[in-house]
Amino acid sequence: MEMNWRSTAGRISELVGDAALNFDRQMRRLGLARSAELSYAEMDPSSPVVSEAIAYAEGVNAFIEGLGRRGIPLEYRLLGARPSRWEPVYTF
Repeated sequence: MEMNWRSTAGRISELVGDAALNFDRQMRRLGLARSAELSYAEMDPSSPVVSEAIAYAEGVNAFIEGLGRRGIPLEYRLLGARPSRWEPVYTF
């Protein structure tokens, strides 16, 4: 999930380094993440779609917070990273 939102947002290089900079630049030029942010900002906060995205993010974050040191997936341990918090907008 994290790689999907990072790919769309052009933020892969934050995890894997400079090798992904060109890819990140291309994805940022496409503007998919920016479009999702703008759409999300325009949504009615009381709509079921927004409420469900918030609830989903809370569930994902509860899972992430419950990971012990050994529960962190191998790819994060190899990169010296932890899963990032999930934001409701990432769902869009």
